[in-house]
Amino acid sequence: MAARRIYRFIDRPGFDQEARDVIRRSLEDIREGLVRAEALLALLGSRGTEAAGEDTPGVLRARKHAAAGDAEPLSLRDALVRCVHTVNREGARRWVIPDRGQDAQIRVDQVTLMEILTNLVDNAEKYRAPATDVICALRDRPYGVAMVVSNLGRRMEPEEETRIFERQYRGFEARRRDNSGSGMGLYVIKRLCQEYGVEIYHSWRHATTDIGHYSGLVWHDFTLEIPKDLIVGGSRW
Repeated sequence: MAARRIYRFIDRPGFDQEARDVIRRSLEDIREGLVRAEALLALLGSRGTEAAGEDTPGVLRARKHAAAGDAEPLSLRDALVRCVHTVNREGARRWVIPDRGQDAQIRVDQVTLMEILTNLVDNAEKYRAPATDVICALRDRPYGVAMVVSNLGRRMEPEEETRIFERQYRGFEARRRDNSGSGMGLYVIKRLCQEYGVEIYHSWRHATTDIGHYSGLVWHDFTLEIPKDLIVGGSRW
């Protein structure tokens, strides 16, 4: 209700356009923050009931939507583009996103989908090498659809590769760049994916020689494998 009153106020004739744009962006930031907080609270709230084999309302809701197919179909590409714009609002970084002709409509709770994608693209933004692209791709697969988010960065040590999805684990690069992080981002993604039967994994590959002075870096690929039972009407390519 408060947000609606603000929108009505700033949309009045004669209201300063620059101020209107700033207020709209601020409201969008608040809304995105609430979406992420709701998903995170639902996830963290499950820790106290896991031992007893119980489910929180958030987990039950996700399973209900996945099993019964009653979640509103969402465009995977549109959700990805929206998250990229949220993370990269100033446009200072380069992102390569799928063409408009590549998409899939999936039945996943919007809060859950936005939390997964926002954490994934935020992770790529944080750990990309300077002045390099992040590449987001959608690929048709026999099991459904794969979404891959790739960035150039330092190769992880073997221990880091096996622990990156652990709760509160922070690798060398994370500690070097930012001492304030919680180590929860990839853990949250993994847990939310599990509730829908979506697989997520990390792999790396050597960068091509045309990277120049970043030739010592590797491509980090984070892949979401989305099963056919979450896809509405097939994918579009």
